[in-house]
Order: sequence, then structure tokens, then C-alpha cells
Amino acid sequence: MLDESAINSRLHQMQVEADPELIWDETCEGSARALVIFVGPSPGGDKPVERRPMNKSCSRALWNESFDKPRWWSPGFRVSWKPLVEAIFAAPYDTAGRLLGRANMDWLGDPKSEDVATQHMVEGAPSVLKMIEDCSPELVLPMDAHTFGVLKTALNDGFIITDCNANKFTIRISDAEKERFHRHLYAFHAKSKSPTGRSFLVIKLPQHPAKMFQADYATRCGEAVREAARQIGAGQPVDVTKV
Repeated sequence: MLDESAINSRLHQMQVEADPELIWDETCEGSARALVIFVGPSPGGDKPVERRPMNKSCSRALWNESFDKPRWWSPGFRVSWKPLVEAIFAAPYDTAGRLLGRANMDWLGDPKSEDVATQHMVEGAPSVLKMIEDCSPELVLPMDAHTFGVLKTALNDGFIITDCNANKFTIRISDAEKERFHRHLYAFHAKSKSPTGRSFLVIKLPQHPAKMFQADYATRCGEAVREAARQIGAGQPVDVTKV
């Protein structure tokens, strides 16, 4: 899971092969060979007064280019994104950035992720599933619990879902006033029901990147996700502590 051989294989593929020129809907962007796809409920920003249809087939997938846009989004993303990604890959961003994707379930903005309507996320789910099919990632990371649940439901028809449990999963939350911890792992393995289908692991991020305001906290979250993914991939009980 996210080992050096997998990373080098995809980087080499993008160096020697022609760009497949994949085009996605507006909810999806990043590398055509993403090993890791982050999935959010919706874009941030102001909520529109009126809804509009999704823009289809308008986002060109990157090919051997670093996906840098999240590094300049909200204050939380500007602090957390780089250390979070580097910790998940155990690699510098110049490398990891070329193997990243980002998808949103809803295509219109909402400043509060928890307020995004489930109906709109369900409507956007097929675009996210298409990106996952195109990229064949090893790891998919919903950014919050709402997205985790909607994505799991969306995958039920075409995938065999196996829940993953943890013996121990503890991450310290940065807080100057008191010690607080994340203590629950939300994860499942998805295996395609088709004979030639691929599989991937889904782990909910301990915290939405927009709400990680300390780089060391982002690093702990990324390291915890990486360790949990590798333990699950090896068939081992999850035992992760980052304090």
C-alpha cells in the first residue's frame, strides 16, 4: 500500500507514455494516475442563491504534473495540505503531488461541509465513481463522516464492501488548553464485483483538511492514515498511536 514500487511505477508510466487526455466532470481534478484520491462533500466558498446543473466533461486530468491547487485554498488547507500529503505518501510533495486527485460529491459550494444536502451528494456520486474507475487508486480518503457514508452507499451496487476495525487508533489533536484525541478508525475495503475489477481501501480522514490549522497536527493525521492503510493491506490488526 503506497509503497515505493507503486509510486515509482506510476511516475514512470507518466514519463514514458502519452497523456490519455482524460476529461472529468467539474467535481473532479488531479492526476490521471492518482494513487490517492481525497473526496469532499462540496467545494468551499459561498453557497449559491440558486442551484445549477453540473458542468460535465470540463476538467482535464493532469499527466505528470503536480496537483497544487489545494495548497492555496482556505487557511486550513494552506497550512495542512502539504504536510498531510507528504506524511500519507512518506514522500516530498514534488513526488506525491503528481499522484493525487480530489473529488467533491456536490458540485456547488457550501462554507459548512456538514450542511451539504445528502441528495446533492448522491447526484454527484457517479462523477466521483468515474474518476475512481479511471485512476484505479490504492487509497480513497473521504474528508468527513458525511462523505464517508454517502460514498460507501454509492459503492454498494458495484463493490463488495468489507469493514475494517482497529484495535487501537489514537491521534492527538493540537490544543493548547487541553489534550484531545481522535480515537476511532472509519475504514472499509471495496472490491469490484466484476471479474477483472480492482480494489481499493477507503479511510475517513481524522479531520477535514480545512479544519487542520497546525502543520504538526496534519502530519500526525497523515502518518496515522498511512500506517493504518499499510497494516490493513498486510492483513494486520490496526494499532496506531500518534501523540
